[in-house]
Amino acid sequence: MEERRKYKRVSGRLRVVYKIDQEPVESSAYSVDISAGGFCLCLHRRVKKDALLELIVYLPDNEKPFKCMGRVSWQDLEGNKDPDGRMLYNTGLCFENLELKNRLRLIYYVHGKSKKADGHDRKDLA
Repeated sequence: MEERRKYKRVSGRLRVVYKIDQEPVESSAYSVDISAGGFCLCLHRRVKKDALLELIVYLPDNEKPFKCMGRVSWQDLEGNKDPDGRMLYNTGLCFENLELKNRLRLIYYVHGKSKKADGHDRKDLA
């Protein structure tokens, strides 16, 4: 099977505040994995494919969170239960109109995570 991803994807738990377009309520979720092109979020509700979400993404880089839009590309309709018994649905989102500076922050984050996963984090030699 041919890999269709444009950006490297790594496991990562990032906090994301989201609001489904045209709905007044904000919710919070955590990513399962992330790339510079999008991520998988665990949502407590089902969302239609192609739905547009307003996102606030918190990266652990000591900078302010950034805002962007994400479009739902898929959702696991079976779901799993969280520790409180509520349903969680893995949901794939593609970033839309992501500013270059924020895409670069994501690339840097993913690169750092992949180096650690590969055992190439060499801070002890610095």
